[in-house]
Amino acid sequence: MKRWHMGSWLLVLLLAAQGLAAAPRCTGRMDRKSALYQPGETAKVTLLWSEDKKPLAEGTFTVAATVDGMHELTRRSFDLAQGNPAVWELPLNEPGIVQFEIVESSFGGKGVAAAAAIAPDKLALPAERFDPLPFWQKARADFKAKATITRRDLPQFSDAGRKTELLVCEVGGKEKFYAFWCRPAAPGQYPLLVNTPSHGMGPFTPALEFPRTDFVPEGVMTLAVNIHRFPPQATAAAQKAAFDKIAGYYFCRPGTSIEDYYFTAAVLAIQEFIDYVAQQPECDSRHIVAAGSSQGGGLTLISAAINPKITAAAVNVPAFCDFSPASGVRMKGWPVSRSGFDQSAETAQVMRYFDAGNLAAAIKVPVVFSAGYFDRVCPANGIYAVYHAVPGEKSMYPMPISAHVVLPGYLAVVDEFIRKQLK
Repeated sequence: MKRWHMGSWLLVLLLAAQGLAAAPRCTGRMDRKSALYQPGETAKVTLLWSEDKKPLAEGTFTVAATVDGMHELTRRSFDLAQGNPAVWELPLNEPGIVQFEIVESSFGGKGVAAAAAIAPDKLALPAERFDPLPFWQKARADFKAKATITRRDLPQFSDAGRKTELLVCEVGGKEKFYAFWCRPAAPGQYPLLVNTPSHGMGPFTPALEFPRTDFVPEGVMTLAVNIHRFPPQATAAAQKAAFDKIAGYYFCRPGTSIEDYYFTAAVLAIQEFIDYVAQQPECDSRHIVAAGSSQGGGLTLISAAINPKITAAAVNVPAFCDFSPASGVRMKGWPVSRSGFDQSAETAQVMRYFDAGNLAAAIKVPVVFSAGYFDRVCPANGIYAVYHAVPGEKSMYPMPISAHVVLPGYLAVVDEFIRKQLK
């Protein structure tokens, strides 16, 4: 199992008041660059408060060791008059990502300042798992029987080196989904890279959101899929205006029926686009890599489980990772983790079908993951648990000082992975 490690300093701005140019801030550092520990080992976190780059001589704060901010392990208060930086040494016994969070301070600021990973390789999903595969297999067949894909030339995104088309997937004469298909203009067969978007307005050009490299000049076809039901707009402002009509609710209201959830038809449309392009004479269907970040990462994991045409996957801080109530004290994955999400028992039944933890065993292709130790959108604990349940070839890019982000270092890793998988 490959691992990459980064430095463990994080600059966390803890603002005493909005709009101040130089508010007090806390810099947290673990005593190990990897921030990696085994159960029972003592971790040491150093917390330095400064203002205008000068250490503060007075002030008080309290730091809590928590699991995703939901389960507090312990806390300790410090007086800077007794020393700055403050140092806290404590044994950490249970596997998982522990965040050191400033919960109170005389400066008024709060936030995660450091994090430690205690035997993350031992994080596991509950033994009893629901199997959504039979549903998805039948749903795919039913969707395919109703779906029709048409294509439209996009000369504004084409040139001597590439040809771009808009694919439109119409389902039963009602809903329409859209995807940009871009490929080298020269005749031949080319491998395919599929991008599913993160939460937001979705693509209105063929440019990929994740990864960010333009692979078409390297002899690769790309497919940028939008999960929303409106056509791509001419400008970013127009695209955002179309998205704003659904932005506040599309992901957080699953309802009581799997057939009615916004993501259900989106997942099926993604597969239909992949199947369509894979059947075209220009496609080298032996090499199809799916990639996505956050929401797109979770949808990529689902696709890798239910679509055998996918031959590899790359995900960044993926959503949909472990919704099970049996997971215990850790935060559930996005979107269940978000405020405003319907937390009813009926909704929990629907979300089982999207839980990457329930689908992980079906992912048999190579996958590269990342997880941010500070992330409270797509928590690292659930990502690690799903990661360990994937039986195939895999690698993890841990981000000890990062939250919900895409790091340049990981983008380089993903580019290398994609090039290897598309050969």
